[in-house]
Amino acid sequence: MSILIEHTAGKWPFFCSPRQIMVVPISEKANEYCEGVALYYQNLGYDCEMYSGEGSLNKKIRNSQLAQWNYILVAGETEAKNGTVNVRTRANEVKGEFRVDDFADTLIDEIPKSSAAHTNYFAKMWKPENYGLAPKAGAAQAEVAVTAPVKTQGPTEVKVPYHGAQKASSKVNDKDL
Repeated sequence: MSILIEHTAGKWPFFCSPRQIMVVPISEKANEYCEGVALYYQNLGYDCEMYSGEGSLNKKIRNSQLAQWNYILVAGETEAKNGTVNVRTRANEVKGEFRVDDFADTLIDEIPKSSAAHTNYFAKMWKPENYGLAPKAGAAQAEVAVTAPVKTQGPTEVKVPYHGAQKASSKVNDKDL
């Protein structure tokens, strides 16, 4: 860890940075929009905050750069109307105006791709498809198509209590309470 800090001089690469995106409102009128943009990126899993301090726009941007935020997204009333943000890097490189979701797509390119060794290592991992099971919803999908027939999981019929069945709570004797 110390080698990484020393090598990067505290300027962490985007994919492992503890400070990824700072959203800076130009004025108070843009605060609600900027808060929504910050929440959008947080929902995508990025570390994102909205600048809530006082000061001029230049001071807000400079403070964000000194705090080593990888990207500083600046937005005002015009950007709020268009659904865009003006993107800058911590090196004060102006990337330009992007739609919020388009910039999120460009961030995916910042994440390094898996090496061949990584792919080969995980090629033998357990996959439900290899055992004729259907993958659960929300689980990572396998890259290989299902070749075995899929077995159903769980009971095939659901038993509903019949009318007049004794409830579990009525089995308790009221006198014991």
